[in-house]
Amino acid sequence: MHQYNKTCIYLLLITTLGMSPLLAESTEKKWFGQPLPGNEPIRFAAQILYNMDTEIQFTEIHGAPQFSPDGTLMLLEYQTYGKEAKTYKNSILMATLGKDGWSNLKPVPFSGNFNNSTPSFHPDGKRLFFVSNRNSESDSEKDDKDIWYVKYEDQLWG
Repeated sequence: MHQYNKTCIYLLLITTLGMSPLLAESTEKKWFGQPLPGNEPIRFAAQILYNMDTEIQFTEIHGAPQFSPDGTLMLLEYQTYGKEAKTYKNSILMATLGKDGWSNLKPVPFSGNFNNSTPSFHPDGKRLFFVSNRNSESDSEKDDKDIWYVKYEDQLWG
């Protein structure tokens, strides 16, 4: 083996070993502090993502989490059942990945007044499609649902 090839291999090895703690930290934060997925299914982020039952309502995760293409935003649909009114309400919640890890879940700015569900990112990460019963003519709800979309650029909703 030529001296040049040996030097390149040594430099690559030293760089990889030196960066491995940084890569491990980054990977851990990106997975909500969970181990990386393997061949066996395990419950994801159980201490953060859970169902809740009270006297007045039952709230549950409804659907799979959606991650932005860059991995810094997670969207999750929650469904709340009002026990007294016997009605369902779907909301989209979000968590963002920052330098200290993931934020707490909070509603996306455009969700809350209507039944919003099924968030899905466009592959470019600049648009989010979702289903809603909002009425384009007024601020009232409709009986049926349509597909809507909103811009998402530079961590701001359009």
